[in-house]
Amino acid sequence: MRTRAATANRKAPLSLLIWITASGTLPVHILIPALPAIVAALGVSAGGAQLTVTLYLLGLAAGQLIYGPLSDRFGRRPVLLAGLAIYALASTAAAFAPSLEWLIVERVVQALGGCAGLVVGRAIARDNVTGHHAIRRLALLVMAMSIGPALAPLLGAQLVLHFGWRSILYVLAVAGVLTVAAAAILMPETHVRHGSRSARQYATSYAALARSRMFLAYAIGGASGTTSFYAFIAASPFLLMQDLGVSPAAFSAIYVTILMGIAVGGLLASILASRLPAEVVLRTAGGLLVGSAVALAVAYASGAMTAEVVTVLMLVYVVGAALTSPYALAGAVEIEPEFAGAASGLYGFGQMAYGSLATAVVAVWHTNPARAMIGTLVASSVLSCLAFEYARRGAKPVASEALAD
Repeated sequence: MRTRAATANRKAPLSLLIWITASGTLPVHILIPALPAIVAALGVSAGGAQLTVTLYLLGLAAGQLIYGPLSDRFGRRPVLLAGLAIYALASTAAAFAPSLEWLIVERVVQALGGCAGLVVGRAIARDNVTGHHAIRRLALLVMAMSIGPALAPLLGAQLVLHFGWRSILYVLAVAGVLTVAAAAILMPETHVRHGSRSARQYATSYAALARSRMFLAYAIGGASGTTSFYAFIAASPFLLMQDLGVSPAAFSAIYVTILMGIAVGGLLASILASRLPAEVVLRTAGGLLVGSAVALAVAYASGAMTAEVVTVLMLVYVVGAALTSPYALAGAVEIEPEFAGAASGLYGFGQMAYGSLATAVVAVWHTNPARAMIGTLVASSVLSCLAFEYARRGAKPVASEALAD
């Protein structure tokens, strides 16, 4: 008979872990090409259609606060299965939404379930590994996860073209059901729960992490350096197709090309994890972020903004974001390993909240999406560099001491 520790040391299948983690963000990317069709079909404004993205990201942010401590306290597997079941049910309901209002509500519930895959999946990837091994594993996860979101807009565009925008929601519903079934059959428990920690300590772990200056530095740097990209996601169909005259097929190709930068950045992070100090990699990533964002601003101000310019510079920006991601996440969750789920949840909340803010800026400033997007990217890239510089200076973490009280 297996002991609980032996059971917890079983590794989750990487392919399943990738799919579960990616399932939380897949509904964002696959729906992007359908936004103009939703505007036309439901008779709503572009800003209203963008709420299906903005509020979905907000749901991803809020839900991660729930799953983190629960997975630390009760284990990864039961909490993951519960969240994925909610995701499957909400995905099915969204497919039959009769109006924009109902679609938004059901998308939020879908996000609240799907975020279990994000926070618990990251914690599972981090369980039982530390240091550059954790960075490498998380980097490989980021790299592999990029394939789905990169191909999702292409799939979404084809579904809209041949079967209408609702077909995207039908596909998500079927995928949600299959994900629950696969996780129930194949996902092991990877987390050892220690009896020395009280329920109160798990419940208050967020407060302790929020008092850790080191955790906040990694969380702010990671959020502003990675999910600021969602400003481009929200602006891209209107910037590229309406302002720059790109066809839907070309838009999908551009979108796939840019998102493949996630794979490039993830691969670089995996290669560099054991070869260069984290601060060197983070400074390099920061240079890519700031340089590409400023170059976009110059191109816009000089009237040189073209689809080719946007593609190249956003590709560089995404490579920098993906290179940043595993280092920031590993730094955040290693502050208190036993509460890795809570750290992953709070870190993920910050990421999605920042992404939601970035898309909200574009939605509010919808009369000029290019200016809103560029302003968000420039400010975010600078903030990310400042946060990581603070972390590099070694602000003393206080989470361990606080959690032990």
